[in-house]
Amino acid sequence: MPKKQIRNIIIILVVALLLSAVFVYSLLLPQPEPETVSEEPLPLPEETTNSYPLPTGIETQVNILLLGFDARGLSDALVLVTYNNETFESAIISISRDTYVDFQTWSEKGMGHSAIGWASFVGMDYGQGDPLNGAGFTAYTVSQLLDIEIHYYAGITFEGVSTMIDRIGGVAIDVAPGFAATPLKPGLQRLYGQDVLRYARHRKDPRIPEPGSPNSDGDRIIRNQRLLRAVMEQCKTLTTEDLFAVYEDLEDKLYTNMEDWDIMMLANIFFNRDLSQVEQVVLPGEQVAVYEELLGAELEYFFLDFYECDKILTRLGVK
Repeated sequence: MPKKQIRNIIIILVVALLLSAVFVYSLLLPQPEPETVSEEPLPLPEETTNSYPLPTGIETQVNILLLGFDARGLSDALVLVTYNNETFESAIISISRDTYVDFQTWSEKGMGHSAIGWASFVGMDYGQGDPLNGAGFTAYTVSQLLDIEIHYYAGITFEGVSTMIDRIGGVAIDVAPGFAATPLKPGLQRLYGQDVLRYARHRKDPRIPEPGSPNSDGDRIIRNQRLLRAVMEQCKTLTTEDLFAVYEDLEDKLYTNMEDWDIMMLANIFFNRDLSQVEQVVLPGEQVAVYEELLGAELEYFFLDFYECDKILTRLGVK
């Protein structure tokens, strides 16, 4: 397969992987607007420069952080993709965007900015700079939070997700009857950009149970896994010209430090693999309401269960 075609394919696959977890977790309460970070923006932490220590080069176990940026530059989705380039064992690990970061230095404690989702905004020079730096600083922060190595990172805007779905010609999804109470019609059909986002993010009102799921968040995870498979299958039907056209549409919405060889390795693992063999997990923890004194409001943070997280990450070969 030509190198350019492989690169174009993996770019689409990276977007597809992001899509699978874009709405796995979301804040129950709105986050404060970025303008409240401080009246006088704080100096950026030294680690937001390109000098922060991230490993480079192909390792036996490779960890890639995928991010979905909202319109402000916050990370609304964080997904860690890990694979072993000898055994080809792989996993997709979702991280809640409101995961609490107790060591953050980008905002005064009590202002409501201690969620991991703020790291990309800070790394982008408070939403005004290069999204690649935002992705890199988030990778650095996640590596410190979980005590793991992150070798590569890629970020995409939500506009890019919708664009990608439209440009690949939509995806075939069998919509459950429970969606009759929503704008989506039940039955096997082809969904496009905005309808795909409705399908992916629906959680309750009304709840639409999925087999084996204990709650509405579990329902959404299963639907995202189903959607991911549909996106991958649709990508396999595209010609080289189709893939290149999609890439051109996404080129200014995707930010990554991956080189061609790294991209080819990832393509080899995911493009020709049955996704049912790729384990998908969510890092465990507890959602807790925290009163932020300086903000004068209560916000929801997700506190990781680091003991359980370590067991999962060790089992998957991440640590």
